[in-house]
Amino acid sequence: MSFTVGPSAGLPFVGWAHLSIRDSDGHSRQIKGSSVQSPLLATVSADGNSVIIEAELVTSNPLSFIRITNEDNFYFSTSFIMGSCHHGHRALDHILLQTIPVPCTAFKDVNELNIECYVPFAKGSNNRAQMTVSLVEHKLVTKISKLSVTIPTAVLGEVYLYRDSLRKYRKLDNADSDEGKESKSTPQASD
Repeated sequence: MSFTVGPSAGLPFVGWAHLSIRDSDGHSRQIKGSSVQSPLLATVSADGNSVIIEAELVTSNPLSFIRITNEDNFYFSTSFIMGSCHHGHRALDHILLQTIPVPCTAFKDVNELNIECYVPFAKGSNNRAQMTVSLVEHKLVTKISKLSVTIPTAVLGEVYLYRDSLRKYRKLDNADSDEGKESKSTPQASD
């Protein structure tokens, strides 16, 4: 069973996970193992009430991975982005969820960690979720191997409704700005 983007769209769920290690000022760490992207895969639970969204990372790739070090002042964060993200991965209306940044020291001596994340376009208590981060040690380096989060289908419905509203407003804004450009470029008749 696949989750569709909208009731009439018939498109499968498509998305990306953007993972990064940042310093206490929010700047990305600038060494190998500090930033990676991975496709998201979604499956609907057996009862149909929730969707499990996962990102699996290839830990054997020597160039593309997330390395967790036991250093103070560094934080792990991730965003799940819906769609193809051809508008840039920071397009706000594509964000499905974001994690609350977690100190890298919280990953010490664990194989799995549950971290808090939030769904910006969901209301009230629906905007919180738990993400499970799985770790593996590969060649004496601790790396993230998998991210998994379960989101109720009702919450995803709220997100899609909000995104559709954003798209409609953007089209209206573009139409208004196009009309303004046309009226400025059209010569005015003089009496």
